[in-house]
Amino acid sequence: IHQDATEAELLEVAQWAGMTTLLEDALSKVKAGITTFEEVIRVLGVQNSVDIQCPHCDAHLDEWFRFCPFCGDAVRLRCDKCNRSMATAWNNCPHCGQAQQSQDNTAVSDGGTKAA
Repeated sequence: IHQDATEAELLEVAQWAGMTTLLEDALSKVKAGITTFEEVIRVLGVQNSVDIQCPHCDAHLDEWFRFCPFCGDAVRLRCDKCNRSMATAWNNCPHCGQAQQSQDNTAVSDGGTKAA
């Protein structure tokens, strides 16, 4: 905020920190049978997507893209265990502690080195 961050940048940082959006929470309640899609749309209205830039090639991407369709690099990762947003540089999920798979599909240990 102090650095004039864009809405997309603020959303990305908040999600990396563990924030769940109203829409994500509402959709989880739909999946659990607690509410309906119609109720979600009535309360939240039609949702617009946030456009983000690929940190590798600067292409414009939709917010839910995990990989850039232009350069193929990872844009945003989700934890293998709890499915929360993670920064691409993190080896372990800060929310549940799960060691993550590296891009070459080898497990990354707590010490940041690849395990066999």
